[in-house]
Amino acid sequence: MIFNWWAGVKFVAGGQSFFIGLLNTFVHIVMYSYYGLAALGPHMQKYLWWKRYLTSLQLIASIQMSCPVCLADYSHWLQPLHRV
Repeated sequence: MIFNWWAGVKFVAGGQSFFIGLLNTFVHIVMYSYYGLAALGPHMQKYLWWKRYLTSLQLIASIQMSCPVCLADYSHWLQPLHRV
């Protein structure tokens, strides 16, 4: 995560690195809340109806976190090539 923050601050302008970290933190809070409740025993199963939504949240967050990297404009790396 530390490398991702450094790369985001250095190469991706506009605060996307903050958003990615915030989204990742939120997803992990939800995940560990689920795991904590599940660890309390089988009597908690009736409260864990949202497991499939957790999986969807993880998939959506994973795609969302990869989009700024895919869509970022890295053309400034090619500037030295254009000067030739």
